[in-house]
Amino acid sequence: MAYSGKATKALTAQLHLRGGIEAMTLAGHHTLTLKSANYIRFDAGGTSRNITLPAESLSNGCFFRIYNASGGAHDLVVKDASGSTIMTIAQNTSGLVGCTGSAWIQLD
Repeated sequence: MAYSGKATKALTAQLHLRGGIEAMTLAGHHTLTLKSANYIRFDAGGTSRNITLPAESLSNGCFFRIYNASGGAHDLVVKDASGSTIMTIAQNTSGLVGCTGSAWIQLD
C-alpha cells in the first residue's frame, strides 16, 4: 500500500517487524524475495558475493538494509533482477536500497 498523504498515527511503543531481521553466512550468491527480512546481516563466507533483489514490478515500496559483516575484505554486490549493479557494500558497512516499482535505487 502506498503512502496516501493523509495524517498518520504516532507509534506509542517500539516497532516490531516479525521476521524483519535476519543474519546469515553465505555459501554462494544469494537472491532476496518479498519474504526476505528488511534488515539483513550477511557474512560473505570468505569471498565476495552477489545479492540479487526481487523483480521491480512486484517490489514497489520495498526496501532492504544490508550489512556486510564479513571477516575479510569481501564485498557484497547488490544487483537488480536483470543483473545490473545497484551498489557494492564493503566489509563492515551497510547500504539501503528501495524500489520505485520500476527500478531499485540506492538510498544512502
